[in-house]
Amino acid sequence: PRLLEAVEACTRPWALERGLALEREGEELGLRGKDLAVSISVSRRDLAQGVTIGPGIDLVTASALLDLTSRGWLEQLARGCRRAGCAVLMALSYNGLIRWQPGLEDDVLVRGLINRHQRSDKGFGPALGPAAWEVLVEALEREGYRVSTQPSNWLIPPHQPALQRTLVGDWADIAVSLEPLGGPRLEDWRRRRLELIEAGRSRLQVGHMDLLALP
Repeated sequence: PRLLEAVEACTRPWALERGLALEREGEELGLRGKDLAVSISVSRRDLAQGVTIGPGIDLVTASALLDLTSRGWLEQLARGCRRAGCAVLMALSYNGLIRWQPGLEDDVLVRGLINRHQRSDKGFGPALGPAAWEVLVEALEREGYRVSTQPSNWLIPPHQPALQRTLVGDWADIAVSLEPLGGPRLEDWRRRRLELIEAGRSRLQVGHMDLLALP
């Protein structure tokens, strides 16, 4: 709900930079320009119950979603998009890559535990995690789509420590929950990673893929 409430505040400066007017029209937002007229509406839905893609839909798009979903859900999505004849654009699908510089011995252990956690049920059935984008590519190609993919990795430099600290904390907590007997080893990894971040010596790459499919 908080993200939906932020739509207007986030869209307004984007529109102003492009010489567009943004106006509220009851429950919708109107985006107007010389050669552009767009109505924006928001709704909160449980995507785990499936997605209905009706006639007149030109594009289905999402960001940072696919790795949470299951094979059956993605195959249903591909069939629905084909019936509507719409384009598909999916951004920031995690692909399993986590690379730190400088590296530590237990980076591989933590990455493996994170990727195992990625495959737990997130409400859509058994999640595909890092494999989801490839499964959707295959499903869309079976439905006759031309699919293009491109890496869109996060590249987090030393001067962005806050995001690195957050990821280290989240990942260490997940790793310990999956391997409680390895707790001391994983806590040592957390400590050493945070020391490198605070020293301004840590660089992180997190792999993601973008996907464009055209009928």
